[in-house]
Amino acid sequence: MWPSGRLPFAAVAVTALLVGGAAPVAARADPIPPSPAVVAAPTTLVTTTLAPGLTLRDTTASGPNVVNVLTADLSEPTLKPKYLNPGTVGATTALTTQANRVGAVAAVNGDFFDIGATGAPRGVGIDNGTLLNGPASGWNQAAALYANGAGSRGGLADIFLDATITLPGGVTRTATNLNSPNLAANGIGIYNPLWGDQPRSQVLDGATRSREIEVTGGTVTRVGTSPGGKVATGTVVVLGVDAGADALAALTVGDPVSVNYRPRGGDGAQVAIGGNLVLVRDGVVTTTSHPRNPRTAIGFSADGLTMWLVVVDGRSTASVGMTYVELANYMKSLGADDALNLDGGGSTTLVARMPGATGVSVRNTPSDGAQRPVPNGIGFVSTAQPAACVTANLTFTSYPGSPPARPETP
Repeated sequence: MWPSGRLPFAAVAVTALLVGGAAPVAARADPIPPSPAVVAAPTTLVTTTLAPGLTLRDTTASGPNVVNVLTADLSEPTLKPKYLNPGTVGATTALTTQANRVGAVAAVNGDFFDIGATGAPRGVGIDNGTLLNGPASGWNQAAALYANGAGSRGGLADIFLDATITLPGGVTRTATNLNSPNLAANGIGIYNPLWGDQPRSQVLDGATRSREIEVTGGTVTRVGTSPGGKVATGTVVVLGVDAGADALAALTVGDPVSVNYRPRGGDGAQVAIGGNLVLVRDGVVTTTSHPRNPRTAIGFSADGLTMWLVVVDGRSTASVGMTYVELANYMKSLGADDALNLDGGGSTTLVARMPGATGVSVRNTPSDGAQRPVPNGIGFVSTAQPAACVTANLTFTSYPGSPPARPETP
């Protein structure tokens, strides 16, 4: 048997893990019938130490499925959670580019996004404690990470945009979106230089009328009935549609206007990234029915000190993907007490800087055949010096001391 306990850095960690089954839950959200071959062939497991407190496991699981798991000890002071993006909100690039841009040692893709248009994420993004984007309602479920002494801790949070626009005479309006790819019906959006180069005309979504004002130093410097160009440094743009446009109609150049916004919920979060639904909450599977697909998920232990980033390949004979319930049960099998589903399908990507490499490489098999450009990701940087590591690849036909394999709960 391999020794247990925390693995030292620059060491090889090779363990045998039975992942073929998942513990039953009290209530099932989707009674999916079992598929053929739900028990995989002998499990192959490779574990590589990427940095102190961070390991990558490459496994096969029942389905059959190929699964890659990043496990992070958030109490490790040299391991820092990191929000990744191309440098602006309204842009997409390969995850390898985003990771290498900030020197990340490993990462997975993040939020669902406005694919084929602005490319902007639909949910909340927080980097270094700064709110980058998010709506006042909808797409508010997020994974959040906080400072915890010299290390970090994490968990799920509902994070909302709390934004107010103060007009002349003290009249206030509530903004519905910050750097969002779509504006709420009759809403008002705030856009700052972090939005980037994407034309804001793409966020109007068929509104019959719009009004945009630019505010610099607390004073209106431009008024228009259609969106303008790139937001200049030191300027913020307020864009209203339909009733939201009417609320801004009386403003003229020279009027005093103040714009204030902050996140509500996830108090003190240094990093946060949105997802579409909670898979596991307080140890209970809470998700709904959905077909098998490639998946990306993030999970946390009950004490918030262990974090898992998981990708499941799909849409091939080698790896069929997982349903939401199968993914939720898999996250529970790892030890996750809370878990959130991130963007999947062709977006599902895991990158890591392997021992001896100078940059990250893709470690899974994206179902599009190559990396899909995505708007953001979540991963880790390490302040520790890289050390030489080796990996081992062992195939076991039996597991001494382990229970026999059993079918995965459908």
